[in-house]
Amino acid sequence: MTKTEKTRAILIVGATGRIGSALTTYLLSRFPNYKIVILVRNRLKAERLWESDIAQGRVKVCLTTNLGAKDIFKALDGVDIAVWCAGPRSAFSLSNMFGLASSPDTSKSVELQRVIMVSPPEGNHCNCYVQDQN
Repeated sequence: MTKTEKTRAILIVGATGRIGSALTTYLLSRFPNYKIVILVRNRLKAERLWESDIAQGRVKVCLTTNLGAKDIFKALDGVDIAVWCAGPRSAFSLSNMFGLASSPDTSKSVELQRVIMVSPPEGNHCNCYVQDQN
């Protein structure tokens, strides 16, 4: 990586859940040069899962209590790709992420290029939705 290249970053919302934790672990092994940002409710669970990666700075933990716009916006800082694994009950917050990523007020500070949803919308099956921001 040259000095002018920025580190790529992926946000995983719901990283300590079943799908999110498997995806986070996979991304850490598959993309060693990427920074993984995780938005979670339980810091201790995240630290148990990725203690060494957090210590090395490969994983940044962002905490949330309600997946509100403020928490999502803070976690999106410097992120290229966001993956939504937070589950169906928090789907209303997904619209916050899409809205923040494309809002004229935040477009200069949020560099999000892609949002991927892998959560089951009603909890009984899983669809995958991809939205490119460019």
